[in-house]
Amino acid sequence: MRTILTSMTSRLLGFTVLTILWTGCQSGPEKASSHPGTGGLPGTDLPDAGGAFDGGGAAGDDGGGVGPDGGGEAGPPIVGDFIVEEPGPTNTAGRSAGSGGSSASPSPSPSAGAGGAPAASDTTGLPLPAPGAPGGRVAEVEEADIYRLSGNNLLYFNTYRGFLIYDLTDPKQPQQIGRLPVFGYPTEMFVSGTTVYALIRDALYLTQVDGQLQFQRYNTSQMVAIDISDPRQPKVIKTMDIVGQLREGVSRKIDNSIYVVSYVRAGYQYSTWSLSNTAATKEQAWVYSFDVSNPQAPRKVDELQIFEGGSVSFSDNGTNYSKYFSGVSISATSNALMVVENWYVYTSGGGTPVGGTAPVGGGPASRCGSFESNQRAVVSLIDVSDPKGTIRRHTRFETNGVVTDQFKLTYVFDAIAKTGTFFGIFAAQVWSGAGCAGTFATHNVLESWNVTDGANPKRLGRLTFGKPNETVRGTAYDVSRNVVYAITAQRIDPLYAISIADPVNLKVLSAIDGLSGDISVFRLVGDRKFLLTVGQDTSGTCTGFDSGTGWQNTKVAVSVIDVRELNAVHLVQRQCVAIDNALWSGSAVTSNLDQAHKLIGMFSDEEVNVITVPVYYVTKSDTTDWWWYRSQTAVGIMAWDLTKYDATKDEKNQTVIKNYGTFTHPNGEVRRTIVFRHPKTGRRTMLNLSDTHASIADLQDLARPQQLSTLEIAPYFSRIYRFGDYLVEDAQSQAYGATAAHEFRVRRAATAGTVGDAPVATFALGQVESVLKQGKNLLMFRRNSAVGSTSVLVYDLTDPTKPRRAGAVDVPFSTLPSYLFWCGWSPWAGYWFGDAARTFTPTARGVVMLNTRWMFAGSQYEYRTDLVAVDTSNADAPQVSTQLLPGSTATTYQAAAVTLVPDALDLESFYLTSRQLVGTTTHADGTSWTQYRHLASRWRFTAAGVTAAETVNLPGTLVHTWASATGERAYLTHDNAYTQSTFPGSASFYYQSTTRMHLLRAHPQANPPAARLIDSWALTDQYPSGLV
Repeated sequence: MRTILTSMTSRLLGFTVLTILWTGCQSGPEKASSHPGTGGLPGTDLPDAGGAFDGGGAAGDDGGGVGPDGGGEAGPPIVGDFIVEEPGPTNTAGRSAGSGGSSASPSPSPSAGAGGAPAASDTTGLPLPAPGAPGGRVAEVEEADIYRLSGNNLLYFNTYRGFLIYDLTDPKQPQQIGRLPVFGYPTEMFVSGTTVYALIRDALYLTQVDGQLQFQRYNTSQMVAIDISDPRQPKVIKTMDIVGQLREGVSRKIDNSIYVVSYVRAGYQYSTWSLSNTAATKEQAWVYSFDVSNPQAPRKVDELQIFEGGSVSFSDNGTNYSKYFSGVSISATSNALMVVENWYVYTSGGGTPVGGTAPVGGGPASRCGSFESNQRAVVSLIDVSDPKGTIRRHTRFETNGVVTDQFKLTYVFDAIAKTGTFFGIFAAQVWSGAGCAGTFATHNVLESWNVTDGANPKRLGRLTFGKPNETVRGTAYDVSRNVVYAITAQRIDPLYAISIADPVNLKVLSAIDGLSGDISVFRLVGDRKFLLTVGQDTSGTCTGFDSGTGWQNTKVAVSVIDVRELNAVHLVQRQCVAIDNALWSGSAVTSNLDQAHKLIGMFSDEEVNVITVPVYYVTKSDTTDWWWYRSQTAVGIMAWDLTKYDATKDEKNQTVIKNYGTFTHPNGEVRRTIVFRHPKTGRRTMLNLSDTHASIADLQDLARPQQLSTLEIAPYFSRIYRFGDYLVEDAQSQAYGATAAHEFRVRRAATAGTVGDAPVATFALGQVESVLKQGKNLLMFRRNSAVGSTSVLVYDLTDPTKPRRAGAVDVPFSTLPSYLFWCGWSPWAGYWFGDAARTFTPTARGVVMLNTRWMFAGSQYEYRTDLVAVDTSNADAPQVSTQLLPGSTATTYQAAAVTLVPDALDLESFYLTSRQLVGTTTHADGTSWTQYRHLASRWRFTAAGVTAAETVNLPGTLVHTWASATGERAYLTHDNAYTQSTFPGSASFYYQSTTRMHLLRAHPQANPPAARLIDSWALTDQYPSGLV
């Protein structure tokens, strides 16, 4: 018997080889073909009369073959005993124990390469820097954002729905008037007049494949110019590609030029990794400039590659060295774009034996060597002083530490002296050790560099500040006063005012020691003589200096700092955002220092100065049964009035900050909170934006904010179910989590998704971990972890406009029906036909599930598979039955695996698939193969539970059943053929697989039941991700 294995390049399996063999009745000469009607499976030869397996034929076989359409050419059908082989000997449970032939090794992981440890160097081929510091351009530097208020319209670049335009003319009834889907991941945008310049990453391209249009994803970002002159019909003007990835905060607009920094980490790619001879992607970063002076014809002006490569990892004679790239930080002035590459470096090696040279067991003696983990920053200063958009790299240098956000960098051009000075705050956390002793140190350093001559940058000054183990957090430069403010954080933290007036002599002017918590955002107010800050307080009183007793006291805090006298800065007052009934709280303001300033809202008019701060917290619903935790977000509202400052009083007795409590946002974590004067009503208004919702409130009376409206932008729909003319949406209160609230909304299918469409019915539940449509019911599942059971609740939707809570029952196992899926980038997230992929199936009578237990039995642990049936024929009194599947006990999960498939002919029945160990055989090349027989047993519901009926042998795992045009039962199965390949320069091998699909029809006269193979299809060089 010969087997031909078909090559496949898109999926690798370590050592499991699956080959299908079969025997059966046939007439005429043997020949291999791609059509079973003429004698064979693709890539497989039929055994001859002397083959190792003689399955005989199905009783009553008429010897006539048919094609896939039921007509086809006459030929020898394949009916009989289908046998499957896998390589390697097995244990008694039937698990493959390895590969024959040469020793096999796992597929190698992608590698960034190896080599020496050179310092980051300029390998970009850019021109040498010209003499003279960048300068002469005076202009505002604009950051991109995800929203813009334009007259009565809100422009919103939404994560889930792309570019949206809302009309806020009536704040009580805002309307979506325009939408433009973007094909990629929205990042941020600029708005100039009636043109939007949107930045996206991982762009999708519409391409033609085999005559059909498909979206394909690439490692490419884009700037998309959008015309919004007609807000109801936004149109794409032009798209321009950008190499690499983007994130919020990597772009700037100066006059009519847009500058974008993109980056790529080592090995970055979108598609699933597979073995190939192509080199891994090297880390790199780019700067792009675009001219947008003509909105109808934006164009790329320039692009510079800042660096490429640099990551290394090697080991030589006990010495180890590794260096890897972790990302970029950028900041900009009107003349200079500063880009910092952050690198991490680790070294180890050496050492002497400890505790003698002959330890117990005869192994080598313990050794205590040396090690160090450190960070390095490579600074590139890009000259952007040319208003036409031409850019050049002015200088590049390296120093210790990393830069964590844009507020730690600035560039100062002296127009009189024609000099350029760079200032940067670098943080390093250093682990080191030698001789079995280790140390940890944190360094926060302010450095100044003379970069006038770009070819010869020179460090002028270096100031270390902060207490031991404190890392620098929020920072702010005030170049007009030659000062930088910085706070270092552990739990009780100093805030420093540091002079940069003399770059050679950097010095601390004063500090506020003992501040509780830390600060993330600094804002200069009161003619730059005061700081308004946002951060967190870890005390119990939230007055600024109380040390508190534990992490649970952390609150989001607003502070005012007096910096009129830089030699004596001090705290004016602190207030914490007040949240009622919160179990715990936090804010994204404290975690994203680079973008935290965009999250808060600030507004001043003739009456008041307002600051709004987004917070998130958790509350528990009042429902006692099927309750839920609700992750909620709100906006803290405060006002400050510097005229009330009394310098003779301490921070506990000031009234500068007034706390007005919080305004609750309906859903989703608030990403932006905006306070503005409404152009039509003239009233102070607050707009809050999350990825899923927008809320509008009247803020004329700060003490009594009035919610005007809520917009549901992109709710978390986990699944949508159809019941006749109605759809039921499962909208979760958060993206994931068993304690989320689930609101089920019933809508008319004909009007779903239209503006103003309201649900005809709703109901809510919590603790829902899985939902399954079964007939006219929705079944809700939740696990009871304390007792190891699962509750099943039935909702009757016989009349979808009147959903009815029916009965409930407990299953004695902790098992859930869970859909597997394809992530788009990793097949290990689940795939649609895996041998143990489908562990449940609904029927017209109820739902059946598989529960696999790992338990100790006798002298060893075993897997045991239970069949669980929930009979919902009486929705008000569902019944549960369980039984241990015969022959399902095994010592490996692979051997115990079974799957469930519905029966399309008898809607109350289902198939349970499994496999039997047949034996082992040795191929001509000396490899050992294990043989299995795949079985599909049909079961049906009865009054006593579920019982087994007939069993049929099939080639591979059953995927689907349906009724043919003549009413016969048809089967779809799958298996894999494999090609053995070797790694370059190695005797080790791996197997590349080809998925094969087989179509069969139940043999009407066979006894015992058998199936006839009708057709097969090999998916060469493809890996299926779905079946519809």
